[in-house]
Amino acid sequence: MIEITTTLTEQAYLTFYAFTMFRSRNPRFRRFVFLGVLPVVSLGMILMNIMRPGSVIGYILGGLGLAMFAAFLYMLGPGAKKQYASLPGQLKVPQHLAFGEDDIEASCEYEGETMQTRYAYDKMAVQETADAFYIFVAANQAILLPKADVGDSLDKLKGLLHEKLPDQRYMLCDKPARSGRQKEKRHESI
Repeated sequence: MIEITTTLTEQAYLTFYAFTMFRSRNPRFRRFVFLGVLPVVSLGMILMNIMRPGSVIGYILGGLGLAMFAAFLYMLGPGAKKQYASLPGQLKVPQHLAFGEDDIEASCEYEGETMQTRYAYDKMAVQETADAFYIFVAANQAILLPKADVGDSLDKLKGLLHEKLPDQRYMLCDKPARSGRQKEKRHESI
């Protein structure tokens, strides 16, 4: 049995929020499109219309693109922070995770009460990034486990998860490659 205690900090939540926003076959390309291509094309359309007026559709499309970009930045910044602030208190206290043979038992103490939940391995999927494990116990619910909280048990935990989950449900995402560049190995989406 592997036992780990972790706390959902604002920084861990913001990292997870950005990860789920860019979760796709190629997250680096998706980031590039949202943070690079969208604002450049939108500004280009507006500048072209300023230099050569007459096309109202260019202003409309450019303005829509910039509005989408602004909304996207809001979602990654203040919007994500507001969402973290609105999470129930029991999610922000230290969580004790016990990785057993058949399931993961999650427990915490909140307002003088002990809360416990068990998650069977056959109903979960794991996405591992360079700095965290995201253990999806449902399509829209995950246990966030920063690798810094795992400590010396990292290799044992990886071994256990690989043993309990088929390759289709254990995904390596944004793992540093030998060259230092980021790449992703993905088997199946959740």
